[in-house]
Amino acid sequence: MRLRIWLSSASLVLLSAACLPEPSAIDQLGAPTHPIETRSGSDRLGADQVFDSGPILARGQIFRHEFTLANPSDRPLRLLRGSSSTPCCSAVDSMPRSIAPHSTGRIGVFLKAGRESGLRVVRFAIETDSVERAIRTMTLRARLYSEWESVRTKDIPASLTIGEPGKEVWRVVCRRKGTEGLEPPDTIQVADPVHARFLGPVVERTESDGVIEATREVEVFLPKSSELGNHRAEMVFHWANGRQEKQLIHWEIRPLVHLEPASLVLEPANEAIERTITITSDDRPIRVTGVRGDMLIRFSDVPQFPAKRLQISIRLAPPRGDVGGVSTIAITTDHPLQGVLSLRILFLPPKAGSRGAS
Repeated sequence: MRLRIWLSSASLVLLSAACLPEPSAIDQLGAPTHPIETRSGSDRLGADQVFDSGPILARGQIFRHEFTLANPSDRPLRLLRGSSSTPCCSAVDSMPRSIAPHSTGRIGVFLKAGRESGLRVVRFAIETDSVERAIRTMTLRARLYSEWESVRTKDIPASLTIGEPGKEVWRVVCRRKGTEGLEPPDTIQVADPVHARFLGPVVERTESDGVIEATREVEVFLPKSSELGNHRAEMVFHWANGRQEKQLIHWEIRPLVHLEPASLVLEPANEAIERTITITSDDRPIRVTGVRGDMLIRFSDVPQFPAKRLQISIRLAPPRGDVGGVSTIAITTDHPLQGVLSLRILFLPPKAGSRGAS
């Protein structure tokens, strides 16, 4: 008798968990509240069956489904192994070792929904000992909508110069369908000296599959700072039911006065080392008022009059010992926001078998 096998859809549950839960937790959650459409037949990739979940509000949960594999033949059907087209975030996680003649077995699969919107299509394959057709495939399709997300309206973080305040605009998007999902947040919390407020009313639109998307903009005020480099703050959104969602904010503070080179890497030497340093001011003419550092022997050629571009010469003592080292030269200016500029110097250790070169 020719062996025939077919697949049919079974039940689906959604698990709000970051990892696979215990089977008892699965049973307690029950079926989803929104309609689910299924269809049988082959998709364009040749799968035996396609299961279409319909819209799913993604909030980091595990999306789980069971297929039923039937064996109408007169001999047992052994199931050897299962695989997924995206093993990073989906798998066949349960199936029987064999299916008795004229019986069925359940094939459990899962997909990590994550928190991003988009169509997810995953293909699963079950390898059997069937001589006629060893591989049986199934496709799981899920249209995911992020339940909550916040995005900066510009692609890159704010970049401010030293002493300059700034602001960013963020867009908070919440989605819901029926009784599931989120309304927009009620309040915003952010630690001083950063401040945030809602801008304008909530704007809603309805997707073709019934998902309602509510958007509201948030204006974030960034304080002026004299601390150069990268900064961060945490914005917390609150809902009346006690839910909270967090969003990190990053921005950069750039200098107005620059050194060229910004740092020095020096080879071993037996004699004093001389270098020329260029100082550039973006906003005003400045003067160099002093230079100091442990490795500094002297500095010279300091311009007498203020300028936006200055050059000075420094003479450095060679490092002592055979291990190299790090030093810093402090260049002081009369700029009101950058009174001290730091020039970092790395002295390389001598190469094996040498005591340094001039």
